[in-house]
Amino acid sequence: MGKGNKKSVLPQITIEDNVLKEAGFTKTGVSQLQKTIQDISTQLFEKSVAYGNIDQKDSEVEITHEHVRNATRKIFGFYGDNNLTWKNVSCQVVEHVLTIIVGVASSNLDKDWGVSVLVAASALFLIIFFTRLMITRNS
Repeated sequence: MGKGNKKSVLPQITIEDNVLKEAGFTKTGVSQLQKTIQDISTQLFEKSVAYGNIDQKDSEVEITHEHVRNATRKIFGFYGDNNLTWKNVSCQVVEHVLTIIVGVASSNLDKDWGVSVLVAASALFLIIFFTRLMITRNS
């Protein structure tokens, strides 16, 4: 399936109603779960194909496990992702603290310390942010 060459057939994924009813789902619960499964599978399919199209080297699109994994991360955030290391979390905590400091400094630009704290906190924030991105990409 090349980029735009053929119309994609969307996946039809369902769970049998009787299985859901035996698990305790109500009629509306069954309906909502089936709709949610269909919506998520359609999103996952479309995003996986989109990632495959981005990496397309010739006229044939290949959707690899990496494309599906990237689509899953795009939809569910950290689902299946083990990047929540202590370094990553520490960087995020420092980023939040620096964001607060930037806000306080921005409100006090008329004071002597306001501009220097704003510049220092902003620079440190960017350093920590890009460090966290490198940690995430390398893990």
